[in-house]
Amino acid sequence: MEREEDLQALAMEWAERGRGVAGAGVELEIFAQEHRGLTVKAFSGEVEGLRYSHSRGVGVRAIRDGCLGYSYCTGLEWEDGERAVEEAAANSRFSTPDEHNLLPEGSGYTGDDLGIYDLETQEMDSVQKVEMALELERLTLNSDGRVSQVETAVYADTIAHVAVASTVGVSGFYRSSDC
Repeated sequence: MEREEDLQALAMEWAERGRGVAGAGVELEIFAQEHRGLTVKAFSGEVEGLRYSHSRGVGVRAIRDGCLGYSYCTGLEWEDGERAVEEAAANSRFSTPDEHNLLPEGSGYTGDDLGIYDLETQEMDSVQKVEMALELERLTLNSDGRVSQVETAVYADTIAHVAVASTVGVSGFYRSSDC
């Protein structure tokens, strides 16, 4: 995964560099994220499927006179970011103005633990995760004699790193996990 500092620096850099690209009167918000996940499917005591996923990208919101434009890219190089900022700014020209289309101002958020990230999810190896899916199926089948088959037993998790920065002073980062 991108290091926390790298993802945050990227969001802040794109917000700053994007000012000149978007033009006067356009506020920008940069949302950079990276997700990794594993899904294990067990059926009949065997692994039916094992999928590892990894995605990353950057969303750009541009607001001009209450008109909102959005763009997203999967690259983390500035060339990708420049194009995404241009597209979001251009899209804002075609949306309907709404007085509620505002970027949030900076807050007192300190980056403290939000309670939505568990390091164990990231540190557990894939062998243990496969064993958990197989054990889930076994326990379900053994829980009641009337249960003769389990359609699918699944273990799935996701780890996300997210950084947000804007031209109105927001800058933050958080990690989350789900399992």
